[in-house]
Amino acid sequence: MNTPRVAIQETKKAFRNAFKRQDLQAAMAALCNLKGVGPTVASGKKGETRKELKEERRKKNKARKFVQARRKKRERDLGERTAHTKFPG
Repeated sequence: MNTPRVAIQETKKAFRNAFKRQDLQAAMAALCNLKGVGPTVASGKKGETRKELKEERRKKNKARKFVQARRKKRERDLGERTAHTKFPG
């Protein structure tokens, strides 16, 4: 029987491997260390984890594109302002 401490420890290890290290095989191995969890259950969790990873990447890319677009717009606006400014000389 899995104690709550062991279950939490192995689950944390699995998620750390999946999300921070992007190593799904190590995540599956950590989950398989739990009693009653075999490769079938662990690979089911792997599929869920992949969906979460894809969603997380999609959100990061969307945010990155938004920031880049804002930066380009700001540079363009700043360039237009300075192009029309005449300096005494």
